[in-house]
Amino acid sequence: MLSIDAVGKRFEEREWSGLDDVAAETLRDGGTEDAMRALAHVARARALDGHADDAARLAHVVLRAVDPDAADEGEDDGSYHRLQTRVWSRWCLHVLVREAPDGLALDALSEADRAAIAIPDAPMDLPPPADLEALEAQIDERLPLDDGIAFADALWASVRAIDRCEKDGLTGAVMRACRAVLSRYEKAVRAVSEEGEAALAPLQRTLRHALLRAWQAAPDDDPEYRETREWMLAERSGAVRIIDFDPEAMTERARKALLAALEEKHERARTTMRYAFAMLHFGKGLIDEERYVSLARDLGATHTLVEVLLEVGRSGEAAEAALEAVRGEGGPGHLEALDIAKMLDAAGETDAAIAIMQVVTKDSLESSCDHWLAQRLSDLDRDEEALAVLERRFHKRTGLSTYGELREHAPEKAWPALREKIMQRLAQRRLHRVIIDIALEEKDADLLEAHAEGLDDGQREYLASRLDVHQDVFEPKFVEKLVASLARGSQGSVVFRHPSVPPPARVRHAKYGVGDVVSHEGEGEERKLTIEFKTFGTKTILERFVKPVTD
Repeated sequence: MLSIDAVGKRFEEREWSGLDDVAAETLRDGGTEDAMRALAHVARARALDGHADDAARLAHVVLRAVDPDAADEGEDDGSYHRLQTRVWSRWCLHVLVREAPDGLALDALSEADRAAIAIPDAPMDLPPPADLEALEAQIDERLPLDDGIAFADALWASVRAIDRCEKDGLTGAVMRACRAVLSRYEKAVRAVSEEGEAALAPLQRTLRHALLRAWQAAPDDDPEYRETREWMLAERSGAVRIIDFDPEAMTERARKALLAALEEKHERARTTMRYAFAMLHFGKGLIDEERYVSLARDLGATHTLVEVLLEVGRSGEAAEAALEAVRGEGGPGHLEALDIAKMLDAAGETDAAIAIMQVVTKDSLESSCDHWLAQRLSDLDRDEEALAVLERRFHKRTGLSTYGELREHAPEKAWPALREKIMQRLAQRRLHRVIIDIALEEKDADLLEAHAEGLDDGQREYLASRLDVHQDVFEPKFVEKLVASLARGSQGSVVFRHPSVPPPARVRHAKYGVGDVVSHEGEGEERKLTIEFKTFGTKTILERFVKPVTD
């Protein structure tokens, strides 16, 4: 997947000039869907940094470059994901152009894109009705749940409408509208793809912050204040809704009020831990230190526990707690463990951090875990251990990319013996296709020849097809010799179409039987044979539809 950070650096290096060239380069390097996702992220980040004009120009460039009606090619496991990536990346780009300063040539866009950029209607009247029940009814009626993009546009329009209410000082309307829209979001998001959820997350955060500002500005005896507090403390999907809100965006008064309410609910519902988790979320700095640590320990909240122990200077205790959690059952996830290790390392508990990641990387498939551990060991001049981590990673995710990582980090003197060890283990595991890929990448004829006899028919076919693609990697004489070896080992089942290798003299066709090859033309997958069959006469057939006869 294309790195969003790497794409962002491309624009920074050119000081956000030449957007067409950078966007075209990114689309070419990353493929349409991954590139669109990365470009949409970069554009949105640029807008948040206060450069809406740059973001809009980039969005405009990408929309011009990618056909909105292009169909996804192929019905495979990734086709739905590719389609969702394209749809939601395009929606993000539409929003950036929609919010742009004047001056973009909208006529240069497709008709579909121009229609999508039009400002959608908000699901509430402006000014809002004085009757807040009527306001909520409007939102429930007008905010669609059955169409992801229509819902996204209505959500965007809701944010603008609520912002207008906030500027007009309509605190009650803001609280009621935010609750209604966020409640509809909770229902709609179940039918939205992961790509859609990620695209809508910034709007959701904006609504939460607007709700908090209005709630904190309202007096305690305001009915909407009380309704909002109870709404935030209500359960949603097995957790208290307030977990989704940022404590940093709250005043101390608001946090104390919520904490008191959570304490009361927790006392009444001791059989569930959902209120305790919410207390942990909001109680930092308000709950007594020892009680807060005890609460984090009881809940198995290792990250929070380590964080607070480090903040109060109890680093040894933090390291011990983290190691115990990682070694036990139900400990932190691999990426959470990596974050914990980084915190401990920064606090001087490097040995504990490395010990944690040594446990994690035995099972983890997360490349970031292996990379961090290998790099940290290398920084400490523990090169053999670092190399062992990368070797283990290669055998967990066997392929050219992990092989390249291992080759890059291995000491020059140690590499030949390590490479031989790797090839032996790959052969033992019958992973000859990886050996073939490595041999072709390194143009190593000896490696191919050494393992050719151990291939099964599927692997022989794979080698033949790979050599079809990489026709100029090896000398023709070596190829002929290798193909002959493949043919002998497969009893004639391998068909190889390298231009330097003549077709077989006799072939078998599923319908016409055995025939003699008279001539041939073309190369690779398109090579055609003219074949004389005793019963059916002379036929011209693509070579891939026949099998050689070696008797």
